[in-house]
Amino acid sequence: PFYAVALYNYYHGIIDHSGINFKGQWWQPWQPDAQFHDEHHQFFHCNYGFNMSLWDKFHGTMRKINRVYTEETFHGEAPLIDSVEAKKIIETDSDAKEFVEKTKGIEAVNTSKDILNSKQ
Repeated sequence: PFYAVALYNYYHGIIDHSGINFKGQWWQPWQPDAQFHDEHHQFFHCNYGFNMSLWDKFHGTMRKINRVYTEETFHGEAPLIDSVEAKKIIETDSDAKEFVEKTKGIEAVNTSKDILNSKQ
């Protein structure tokens, strides 16, 4: 069992650091997408679970799309995008501003897909 676990971790370590966004598989519901680990490197204080997003869900450290993350974010606690605190951060931090603009675009696309799917 040790070698099987080591091989599994080694394989997913390569996948997660490859730069390719591999999607999670139906037969591995605990295994997050490669983007999950990329976000850990981008936002520092979230998405700690290397091969299991379950631990981040349990401890509240999973990155939330509607939050603004900075280098001062700890324990996954970040202000809501529409809060006064977040607006101050966005005004002074170009990375945070870029992230919010990108996130709002993703939310708009996802909302459009949900609307289209509900009409079918």
